[in-house]
Amino acid sequence: LEAMVIARARPEVRSASWFARAVTATRVTVRQALESSLQAPHAGIARALLLGDAGAVDRTLDASIRQAGVSHVLAVSGMHVTVLAGALVLLLRWLWLATPLALAWPAERASAALGVALAPLVACLCGGAPSAFRAAFTSSLMFLVRALGRTPCPIRVAAFALAFHGALDPPAARHPGFVLSVLATVALLTSRRGSGGMLGALRESLRAWLSTAPYLAWVFGSTSLVALLANVLLLPLGGALIPVAVVHLAAALAGVGGATAWALELASGAFVGSSRLFAQADPGLLVPPLTVAQGLALALLSLTWLARLSMRARLLSSAACLALGLASELWLRQRVPDEVVRITHLDVGQGDGTLLEIGTGQRMLIDAGGAPHGGLDPGELAVVPLLRALRIDSLDVVVLSHPHPDHYGGLFAVLSAVRVKELWDTGQVDAEGGGRAAELLELARKRGVRIVRPAELCRVPR
Repeated sequence: LEAMVIARARPEVRSASWFARAVTATRVTVRQALESSLQAPHAGIARALLLGDAGAVDRTLDASIRQAGVSHVLAVSGMHVTVLAGALVLLLRWLWLATPLALAWPAERASAALGVALAPLVACLCGGAPSAFRAAFTSSLMFLVRALGRTPCPIRVAAFALAFHGALDPPAARHPGFVLSVLATVALLTSRRGSGGMLGALRESLRAWLSTAPYLAWVFGSTSLVALLANVLLLPLGGALIPVAVVHLAAALAGVGGATAWALELASGAFVGSSRLFAQADPGLLVPPLTVAQGLALALLSLTWLARLSMRARLLSSAACLALGLASELWLRQRVPDEVVRITHLDVGQGDGTLLEIGTGQRMLIDAGGAPHGGLDPGELAVVPLLRALRIDSLDVVVLSHPHPDHYGGLFAVLSAVRVKELWDTGQVDAEGGGRAAELLELARKRGVRIVRPAELCRVPR
């Protein structure tokens, strides 16, 4: 079918506002300064950090960073905006002290007043992500309180900012990014401010991970074991990249970028190299989807180590949480009773997908849906997650009822995710000329799956 669009009015051309043009011009200037003063891939890392330009990172390198589980370090977030705005306000304070104006208006209050307007501007220059504007709003509140000569309470300011954004846009308050921001912010603001340096950075990174790990495991269904360690060890390094990048940008804009390029390239190289090592060390082991009891146990375990408890209380609580999680896992892995056949019908869209579990321990999957007209693969979206949630890592039989895309499309993901012993085929694939269904059978043969046809199933004499 062809659709024809008829314009009933002449198109109206509108020019961008002066502010939008200024932001665009500034971003172009920053990008050119970084590209001309840094070598690859460090220029791309710096652009991602300061401009939110994730596409500037090499694809192969980006894949390694994602596999290591630390891609959020390069995604402009509240941490980036807070650090950048704070660095600029600190610079303004030093400049104010060098002028006679410091006698009439204290430098700390004057720079904070300028920071109220500066924080949203930084969010715009960094790409304008929602998390960036949330951080800019919180930073502006902090600067406003300081400009009025008061000492801000971080917990109160953060609580007001989060409540304001939640009331302003309730659907956005349920977004994982917003929830993760709340959890990490609360964990950091309630931390005991003790040792600094690398030890303090590691402690803060561990608190941020502890506060967000249960939610990440629950929402996204799995967690890489390598990513857990990489986040604790590489977050301090990722946080240090931001001020180093800011200093280099200032030097590059002043025409002396060569004096600071080595420092940024050294820090960037350490982050890139460490990410690649973690990605290569990833054995592919994933924490499976959690049951409700396990999710509760993990949340309580996290809270145990975030709260100010004695070591004895922490150990007792941790033991109870681990016992609850283990009991839930053992219950989940119980076989179906001998006299029961459990049939699960999966929501795979247009086609079919049915899982049969027999008391003898055998499991059969009949079809796995498909997306013949494009879109999300129901095999990846529904079938494989269910198998992982039920702790099923092998199937005795996979049945291909007939070679239509809405029935076999999801089986590609199934064959790639679990071990399959037999695939029952009606023989229609060869009769109808193959196509993608023939590719499915070829994939099954490569993975050592035994293809069984009707003659063998029905014991028809040849």
